[in-house]
Amino acid sequence: MKKIYLVLLFLPYLISCEEAVDPEVKALQDRQAAFASFSPAFEAMAIDTLTAFACETATYGPHLSEPFSDVLISDSLIQASFSADLLDQAGFMRTDESGNSSFAVDNEYYALGRFPYSAGYDAYLIGAFENESMYSTHLFLYGKNAGDFTYTHTLNFLMEGGAFSSSRQAWLYDFDGDNIRDVVYMINVKADNEMGERESFITDSMRAEVWTGNGFSVKRIEDTYGLRATLNGEEGESGESTGGDISEFF
Repeated sequence: MKKIYLVLLFLPYLISCEEAVDPEVKALQDRQAAFASFSPAFEAMAIDTLTAFACETATYGPHLSEPFSDVLISDSLIQASFSADLLDQAGFMRTDESGNSSFAVDNEYYALGRFPYSAGYDAYLIGAFENESMYSTHLFLYGKNAGDFTYTHTLNFLMEGGAFSSSRQAWLYDFDGDNIRDVVYMINVKADNEMGERESFITDSMRAEVWTGNGFSVKRIEDTYGLRATLNGEEGESGESTGGDISEFF
């Protein structure tokens, strides 16, 4: 009788231990459940690794007559599909004056497409549109083994406000010849001068970031002019690298 009493006494404790789930595991399970609704919203894209894909061709937004994609993803599905860290890396979070962070619900999010990226990874392209002066295109990589989105990279963007504007033009291109698309982009930063005229103080600065299997790594561009011609489908002359460190702007 005493043994039965002890079992009954500790039974609720034993049950609670079995039901307890690590918060990170639970969060991953929730994201995996959301993925079942998230992935079908993206049409499969046929991308040839031998040619450069200009990200500016993946157009989106409410004012385009024939956008590349007009498939909207709800705010709730975006938040359910990605970790908070990844949303923050993509710039989908906003911080108020008090330092509190919250999801950018003022954006419209578009499903631009998906395609096989590298061994064990699929790529998803998302467009984030706030207004005609603030929008961006993002690459998200889904790790099949992890069952989760694990990496992101900002591709094209435009940010304009007051006397300042910054834009990025990006391509998905196999820069290092390993049959995996890397990210190559040009930056243009403009500001109004003392006469009120807008001038570029960083123009066409190029950067290449290659996929290493566990992230993106910056690689030096030896022939900027030749690369630019290749990205634009032209036969250009070789030239010196633009050089310079533009990392302070990112």
